[in-house]
Amino acid sequence: MSHSRQIRELRLEIGFEAEALAAALGERAYEAALQRAQEASSDAMARDWSVVAATIGRRTGNRSASFFSRLIH
Repeated sequence: MSHSRQIRELRLEIGFEAEALAAALGERAYEAALQRAQEASSDAMARDWSVVAATIGRRTGNRSASFFSRLIH
């Protein structure tokens, strides 16, 4: 599988996860994704959940300043 295809598939999975979380939790989805990023068991998982949070934030306009501070940690 090519690298570009792997990246595209990863993005699709993140998009689906963002949609599922938003459907399940509504307005709380953004904060839930941030919490999952903070509690992640690896750096890679934390990055993935941060991207899910960013995706939800872009779609809902619900991004807070805390998002950027949590990304740094």
